[in-house]
Amino acid sequence: MKKYIVFALVLGLLVFGVSQASALVSSTSVVTKGTTGAEVTTIQSALNNQGYSLVADGNFGAKTETAVMAFQASKGLPVTGIVDSATKSSILSATTASPVSASATSVTAVNPNLPCALTAPVSIKVISPNGGQTYTAGQQVTVKWSSCNIPTTANLQFSLFMYYPANNPTATGFPLTLSTLNDGQETFNLPLAGNVVYGWSTMQYGNFFKIYVGYPTAGVGDVSDNMFTIITPPPPTSATTSTTIAKGATGSAVTAIQSALNSQGYALTVDSSYGTKTETAVKTYQAIKGLPVTGIVDSATKASILA
Repeated sequence: MKKYIVFALVLGLLVFGVSQASALVSSTSVVTKGTTGAEVTTIQSALNNQGYSLVADGNFGAKTETAVMAFQASKGLPVTGIVDSATKSSILSATTASPVSASATSVTAVNPNLPCALTAPVSIKVISPNGGQTYTAGQQVTVKWSSCNIPTTANLQFSLFMYYPANNPTATGFPLTLSTLNDGQETFNLPLAGNVVYGWSTMQYGNFFKIYVGYPTAGVGDVSDNMFTIITPPPPTSATTSTTIAKGATGSAVTAIQSALNSQGYALTVDSSYGTKTETAVKTYQAIKGLPVTGIVDSATKASILA
């Protein structure tokens, strides 16, 4: 009987010693993803006291790791997601800190893969154009958006979203769809009529457009709150419809100018298109003749060239 008592006492001392050693390791070692136990629960609870939204289950998972990274970033600590002694001390001594604001952006600035707020869902918000604007077809437009919990390297879907109230209030088309990185903005040229639209024959003009920006991987996206307008572009300036001829003009009057300049020693391609070379030739001619050097063929320049 005494042997059993002695064995039990020895076994008890061994168990006690192991538990004490484990406690010592637990209190001095780092806590990282995959760790479980009371120490993890303590860290989760301390983070929750500062506004983080974690389940204090004693399991150091991905959400706890993200919260630790966010905390480290906000405190200027190395952003590792590992609770070392410095991070643990900071977490446990800062339990009265202000909760994380839903609009906080400092975490995103430190690491774009982190959420802009720990309580914010994955989301996108179109900032502009957001309705009420009027653009001309062919005009260059910059779309801007904000996002939460989406990396800057993520591929987003960007579309010009067209409604067809005249045909069907619920019908839509996409005159333009692009893939873009999540850098907060995308510049593009509004399409002209005649461009093919998915499900419809041509691009149209009117007050029935919105911008869509989406993140297919997470199944989230946003469209402009209200419609904006795209109007018909003005007809191109041409030599036959204007008293002056300038860069960008086309037509027979440009051909006449190019031919007349060539007869005076200029080497232009007579293609009826008033481009950079034609503009440069006109400026040279004006300088030689003492005319205002504008590169524009006004009535005085035209009369001189064709004389």
